[in-house]
Amino acid sequence: LTDGMLKLLKEQDFAGYHFRGATYDCGAKDGFILANVAFALERADIRPSVEGGFRELLAGLK
Repeated sequence: LTDGMLKLLKEQDFAGYHFRGATYDCGAKDGFILANVAFALERADIRPSVEGGFRELLAGLK
C-alpha cells in the first residue's frame, strides 16, 4: 500500500478494485514512458509508425 492509502485507512474505510491487466508506475519516468508506448501500440491509427520508429531506435543500440 502507498503511504497515502495507509494514512487514509487510519481515518476511514475505502474500497479497492482488482484490476486485471497491465499497470505502469506513471510516477516514475520509465513507467510513464512505457505506459505511453503501450497506449500508442494499442491504437491502430498510429501503431505502424510508432512500432517502426521503435524498431529503428532499437536497431541503433546494437
